Amino acid sequence: MEDGDGSRPDLAYRFPLPEVGDADIPDRGIRRPRVFRRPPARPDASTPRTASQPMQPCGPPQRAQPAGLRRSIRMVRVRSGTDRTSRERLAREAAMVRGSETLHGMFDGSGRALARNGAMRDALGAASGHFLDMFEEEDERRRAAAALRGGSAYRGLGRLRVRAGGPWYRIVGNWRTDPVSGEPALFVEAVPVNELREEAAHYRHLAETDALTGLLSRRAVLERLQELCGDRRARPLSVILADLDHFKRVNDRFGHAAGDRVLTAFARILREALRGDDLCGRLGGEEFLLVLPRTGPEAAAGVARRICGWLRTHLAAAADIPGDPLTASFGVSAFAAGDGDPRAALERADRALYRAKAAGRGRVEVEAAGPTRR
Repeated sequence: MEDGDGSRPDLAYRFPLPEVGDADIPDRGIRRPRVFRRPPARPDASTPRTASQPMQPCGPPQRAQPAGLRRSIRMVRVRSGTDRTSRERLAREAAMVRGSETLHGMFDGSGRALARNGAMRDALGAASGHFLDMFEEEDERRRAAAALRGGSAYRGLGRLRVRAGGPWYRIVGNWRTDPVSGEPALFVEAVPVNELREEAAHYRHLAETDALTGLLSRRAVLERLQELCGDRRARPLSVILADLDHFKRVNDRFGHAAGDRVLTAFARILREALRGDDLCGRLGGEEFLLVLPRTGPEAAAGVARRICGWLRTHLAAAADIPGDPLTASFGVSAFAAGDGDPRAALERADRALYRAKAAGRGRVEVEAAGPTRR
């Protein structure tokens, strides 16, 4: 039944609605827009607003997120951003290493290759599969092996097994952690240094060569002798100590320039008397050392006697020294079976040289120890 205005009085009677304001209506989950209203104007409008008078919200308050949830969301956002940055950085670093002309490699504690960039694989091929196989020179290979055994860093300048006459490399190796296995790994970087190749060879030549005579320096000839001492293929191994007689008289009478001419001529005669694999070096002053691999003491004494005769007839003329002939004394010895280093053989040769001086100079004396093969 409807009234004239279209309302239903029976429904109004059965379901009366209370007269309440908006503030009495309960919140049913409906979000109302929050309206910020300014507080009432202050008596002095020229005074600035203080922190105790913030903007006041209007409407039902929004439900705040728990502090722990807000912190977790913030941490996830930071972590995801950090992970993305790390992935991008690692991708750029990997691309940089792959495209570099510098040789990069990672090797485990035994020297086996774990990873190599394209430049190292292209330059060394199969030789890059092991750290020690990369080196062409034996000295650098020994130093690299010591770095592997001791877990120490490696620094070197040498030639790698790229090709004959290939460039020299500055090689740097540092121990880091393998990101895959977590074990220590040697990270190696080899940079071509072609511009230093001639300079390094020049300085090496200066270190190994006597400046006046062109023979091996004291250090170089003793190092070579030490290497031959441990090589069984060089046995029997003999040494000859040679010393110019009355050299001080030459310097005092004719001057140091004449003395230099005598030393130079003596060195030239020694070189001409030796074979290709024999060694000859200047120990200092007028004393020289000859090293004869695969030569017994008697054969070495024969070489010393030939040199002694040549000096008597040719040295003074070659050095343009007038007067009496110039001579030298020689002491010969050989390595014994139990000699582990050259000191014993050199001491025996020195005693033999002393006997030659005491017997009148211009002579050859031999002191052998133990059985030797000729």
